[in-house]
Amino acid sequence: MRKILPSVGIDIGTSTTQVIFSKLEIDNTSGFGAIPKIEIVSKEIIYESPVYTTPLRNEWEIDAEQVKKILFHEYEQAGIKPEELATGAVIITGESVKKKNAGCTAKQLSEIAGDFVVVTAGPDLESVLAGCGSGAAKLSEICGGLVANLDIGGGTTNICIFENGKVIDTACLDIGGRLIRIEDERIQYMCESIVKISTDIKSSLVVGAQIDKTDLKPLLQRMIQLLEEEMGFRQKTDLLSAVYTNHGLKKNYKLSHIVLSGGVAACVQALNNSADGKIEDEFLYDDIGVLLAEELKNSLLYEEMDQKSQEKLLPQKETLRA
Repeated sequence: MRKILPSVGIDIGTSTTQVIFSKLEIDNTSGFGAIPKIEIVSKEIIYESPVYTTPLRNEWEIDAEQVKKILFHEYEQAGIKPEELATGAVIITGESVKKKNAGCTAKQLSEIAGDFVVVTAGPDLESVLAGCGSGAAKLSEICGGLVANLDIGGGTTNICIFENGKVIDTACLDIGGRLIRIEDERIQYMCESIVKISTDIKSSLVVGAQIDKTDLKPLLQRMIQLLEEEMGFRQKTDLLSAVYTNHGLKKNYKLSHIVLSGGVAACVQALNNSADGKIEDEFLYDDIGVLLAEELKNSLLYEEMDQKSQEKLLPQKETLRA
């Protein structure tokens, strides 16, 4: 017997926080007399919040009170009361997982919003969730080939390889658009992985330095090269293992398609949709996300796959909301 469950998903990422309300249709898909197997057979999104910048108290803590205010406001905008929801999830991802109050924040949100699955998502789970949300998993099921999803966000790049709709490998690298933050045209923050890359290329970039696109370009190029190394487009260097969040892929795969998701992919999409192929304000988000997207468009990941087949590098079902 099918049943409709109202649900909410709350995603607190490195750069952005968002809320989505859905109706999930569940059904017992096992045969008569068999052990029940409850699956989601369809979903309908009924409300999507705006995308908020993830509120932080400082470099080490999420601002839980501000997140609560966002949540209460979006419940009101959606016209939904917490007690009307049957299920949902609070998921903390990327650099936000590393904040010292990440687990506490997730627990607080679940307590004010109903009965929830509460997850501070590790890199492997985040890779799988992004690949399912972007449509890469479904694509692999349809085409029967190996499909890679690269979810390039603010703090990490999560990679998931799908075969016939099933996950066969994951990886995560400390490469993302918000690993350098900019304030008043100066570098306000550089994460540890960026310092490693900067040291490797002998860059003079430091916190407090005046931002300069020319100085940034070699760093951005090296970040994209590391992604190319991981995906088998370049020979692997020692630096690659230094920027693994957890681990790399088990081997190089002969891919039928690559799908991009995440905030940097959304910037790539915006570049493709603009009349001149540019985003006017390159520091629109006070970070390197737009510039990283520009380098991605000029990468072997983008160009070589496109040369082999116009269909291999595909537009994704979702980017920022994957």
